[in-house]
Parts: sequence; C-alpha cells; structure tokens
Amino acid sequence: LDCLFSFSGEAGHLMEVKRLDVASDAPLQDKFFWLWRPSGATSWQKLSFLEMQKEPQQYRKFKEAELWFDDNGAKLKTDTELQLTTAGPAALADGWQESAHAFIKSL
Repeated sequence: LDCLFSFSGEAGHLMEVKRLDVASDAPLQDKFFWLWRPSGATSWQKLSFLEMQKEPQQYRKFKEAELWFDDNGAKLKTDTELQLTTAGPAALADGWQESAHAFIKSL
C-alpha cells in the first residue's frame, strides 16, 4: 500500500491508500481507498467515495461523511465535525500497512 493522504486527531486516523498489488488498469474503486480508524478501535472502516473537488480546496464527499483538507490539516464532518492534523503513516502503530491491506482484501 502507498499512503497518499494521512490525517490524525483525538477522534482517530484517516488516510487514503493506493493498492500496489492490482493491475494499473484496474477500476479506480479497486485501487484507491479512504480508511477511517476511530481512536481505540481495532479495525478500519471504509468510507464510500462519491465525489471530489480539488479547487479551491481539496474536498471529498463520502456516503458517511464530508472531508475538506489542505497541507495543514483536515475537517471531517460526520454527525459531528472533527479537526484532524496532517500526519504521515508513522503516526499509526507499527503494522498499519498489514492491517489496512488485510481489511481491504476482506471487502
């Protein structure tokens, strides 16, 4: 997995990952995933992607939430509004790639 975007906060960790073990011409929904892991949880949740915008600010709409982000951080709006800071995958515990990849393969 390649981590494309990663955000972290008291509420949890959010990241977009790209699978590297699928064909380059595979459908986008088989290659790219937004994953949310609430604080204290042992499993990931897949956010169901609906649409995106890049201007004037990065924006993603999911079935479960909306996300606005830039180089400094992100705002994730579910039933509440969560503030997240930009964080690399190192902000996650060791083994994040294995657990995220196993989760994606189980979908």
